[in-house]
Amino acid sequence: MSSDSAGAKTGVQALGDAEEFGPAVEQTAPGVFTLDFGSLARFVVSFEDRSVRLVAARPEADQDTIDHLLDDHIAPRIIAADGTLVLHGSSIVVGSHLVAFLGGTGSGKSTFAASMHGIGHRLLGDDAIVISDKGGVLHGEAVYPSLRLYRRSIEQVFDRSVETSPMAFYSDKLHVAAPEFGSPAPEQFPLGAVFFLSEGDAITLETTYPSDACFGLVENSFAFDPNDQTGAMHRMAKAARVVSAVPCYELTYPHDFGQLGEVRAQALAALAHLSPPA
Repeated sequence: MSSDSAGAKTGVQALGDAEEFGPAVEQTAPGVFTLDFGSLARFVVSFEDRSVRLVAARPEADQDTIDHLLDDHIAPRIIAADGTLVLHGSSIVVGSHLVAFLGGTGSGKSTFAASMHGIGHRLLGDDAIVISDKGGVLHGEAVYPSLRLYRRSIEQVFDRSVETSPMAFYSDKLHVAAPEFGSPAPEQFPLGAVFFLSEGDAITLETTYPSDACFGLVENSFAFDPNDQTGAMHRMAKAARVVSAVPCYELTYPHDFGQLGEVRAQALAALAHLSPPA
């Protein structure tokens, strides 16, 4: 993507920003909200009659694009509306635990999770992870089985051909479909660890300071209305619960496919304490 000589964003860039930073949320009636993705699309969410309606869309917004907005942006926010902690990240199963990979756009969380899947650790999803407390033990589950990658990542991570489909008209990312990803029915696993991913010149793995981990979890979580201060306090409290219960790590590595094996080895060494499958 590029800018013109005046530095203004192209239409495609603006659409990407609207997606990355989330919709503008406005309450229009008790229990009724408008979610506006700029020039891309506008939805009305009603908690009164439990409905989501598309009320406006860019002409190019095909069904793939609308489904992407519904599945990857609106559904996690609706789940988070009651105070549930919903993390924006990828999740795999190591032993009998769910391991979460969080990070900003371009941090490689989908590619890294797919590479872990390639060596036998089942991928659950690469978008949203719902955290819940079951009998005093934190559990996680993917909202739905998903993997979205650029073509180059698909070619590098998979040693076989996989079925793909478009994600959205304004993005080169593709949905990757494989029968062994996740399960159509949500599956909960005890939460084993959280990794914050970032790009760097060398591979480093460090334990995250608790305060940094708390803010990192909140920063990488979904909020139905980002301006809701009460909701933000609930997310911070639940993030603190996660930090007190499971180890959190900072994993920095070059975006070099040739070094993924060493990155995986370091991550798995940190996860050696997790129990094997029952």
